[in-house]
Amino acid sequence: MRILEFLYNPFPSPSQSKRKLFLILLIGVVCSLFILIYNPFDIADQSGRSFYVDFLIFLLGIIFSASVIFMDWLVPRIYPGLFKNWTVGKTLLWYVLVFLFTGMNIYFYKSFLGGFQQFEFNDFIMVLFRIVIISFTVIFFILGITQFLNLKKVSKIASGTDFEIKSKDDKSFIVNLRNLIYVKSDDNYVDIFFWSKEEGLKKRVFRSSLRNIENQIVRPFSTIKKCHRQYLINTIHFEIQNLSSKAMTLKDKKSKEIVPVSGRYVNTIRKAMAIRP
Repeated sequence: MRILEFLYNPFPSPSQSKRKLFLILLIGVVCSLFILIYNPFDIADQSGRSFYVDFLIFLLGIIFSASVIFMDWLVPRIYPGLFKNWTVGKTLLWYVLVFLFTGMNIYFYKSFLGGFQQFEFNDFIMVLFRIVIISFTVIFFILGITQFLNLKKVSKIASGTDFEIKSKDDKSFIVNLRNLIYVKSDDNYVDIFFWSKEEGLKKRVFRSSLRNIENQIVRPFSTIKKCHRQYLINTIHFEIQNLSSKAMTLKDKKSKEIVPVSGRYVNTIRKAMAIRP
């Protein structure tokens, strides 16, 4: 059950930035150098033109970068509707597709150099296996393994995305989860409080139950947590005002609003606030 909750955790959809483009190209170049040094694809030089063959081998890394850029850069721009309400599960599935697409391109390029005759499944699997080893070695080398183990960074990533909250009558409200402050239940409605750079604190009245909102935005790595039967809060906006073993009160840093925390949620909120970005 917790695995399913993790997969439904909100997560930023593929984004486009100069820094990301540079990292993808850098990874491709480093992959090319790795391939030139270790030749994991067993490409032999039978022509006597070593420089030419080295150039063809170097292009493998460029094909890797071009494939990732196409899937992770161009496709989201062409079909933006596919990437609404992005989650961890969708991210994992998407990058499996990116991996298969990249592997297929490299396989056909390698096969073309070797005088392609017919598709060989075993050879394709070996190409995918080598891509996994090479790309993960290079990525971990460039980005550093600590980036993948830091819960504060994961929490920060999970909280910084636009998300479409839906009511039971199919109306929707888009809010950046980082700017959402808290949600309060009010009979058949909820009051959604969020922060706007232009207008400051704003409130949106939305016809929905608190449970419906909770099911959509409260996830293991999200900074948004349930703290009371009437409240959902974004822990990055709150600080502890009073604390005992059975209860807690929180204060919003900007609006100074006081929010209660029920005894059953005290430990959850304390842990969430400890790893918040």
